[in-house]
Amino acid sequence: MAFIYLNNNNLNKLPSQFGNLKNLSTALLANNKLRSLPNTVGNLTKLTSLNLTHNNLDSLPKEIEGLNAIESLALDSNNLVKLPDEIWKLKDLKSLNLRKNRLTNLSKQIGNFEKLTILNLSINEFDSLPKEIGPLSNLTFLDIGGNKLTHLPKGIGQLSNLKELLLYKNSITELREEMWQLNKLTKFEVGENLIDSFSKKIGNFKELTKLLWYNNKSKNIPSEIWKLKNLTLLYLPQNQLDSIPKEIKNLINLKELYLGNNNLTRLPNEIGELKNLSLLNLRNNDINESEINKIKVLLPKKCKIIYQIADEK
Repeated sequence: MAFIYLNNNNLNKLPSQFGNLKNLSTALLANNKLRSLPNTVGNLTKLTSLNLTHNNLDSLPKEIEGLNAIESLALDSNNLVKLPDEIWKLKDLKSLNLRKNRLTNLSKQIGNFEKLTILNLSINEFDSLPKEIGPLSNLTFLDIGGNKLTHLPKGIGQLSNLKELLLYKNSITELREEMWQLNKLTKFEVGENLIDSFSKKIGNFKELTKLLWYNNKSKNIPSEIWKLKNLTLLYLPQNQLDSIPKEIKNLINLKELYLGNNNLTRLPNEIGELKNLSLLNLRNNDINESEINKIKVLLPKKCKIIYQIADEK
């Protein structure tokens, strides 16, 4: 047997015989009630993909080091507070999902995972991350949102192949200078932090298609953002923006623009040059009815406008 599908079965235990499935390559065990794994799991030396998301695991057996062929390990939504040292011996790992656990410390041995392309550490209790993340040069996706971080790890600028970086819901006050070296980024999310201004160096992210910068304290947007011509999504709600410059017309590929919960009273006429725009969210600003009517005329008919007229608040 090479494949086993046991998702959604209310399993609370796996038999020790599970380790006898010596030819197993893929095991899907998500959405069960497993609290632990049998020690014999280490016998599955041909296993390449193991999905244990949405269980009740609070620990992993040290025998997990036997999974020396594992490439994808999904442990999302469990109760893990610590990872065994043996897990860092799984050097063929390409995808590691630790989202939504109760982890507080990430071992420096994360640097062992040189083949890693996807790393999800979101919604844990990390207040710092080791600099050993930096040498993971094959990483294309890094999600460290929903933690207690006040700063980014040293060496983050070394992630030269990173395409998606998610930093939402932390307590970050400023971004490391080296981060602006990540010029292959296509998605950058930094919402719900304590950053009061954009760096002009965001213009280095020329490949960016999705920029999500929300619920910070930002009052101004550097002109460099309006040069990011590959943007299809610009998400800027819950800042303190009081104006949008005419240079917004340069975002010729923009499809979705979110400006809700700011201090805007108008948009420039150049908004009408965004011919690909299909959604504009202006909810909870100070825009009156005549300005809304002007915007409706300027924008393509296909564009859905979400708004709340100032007098109706």
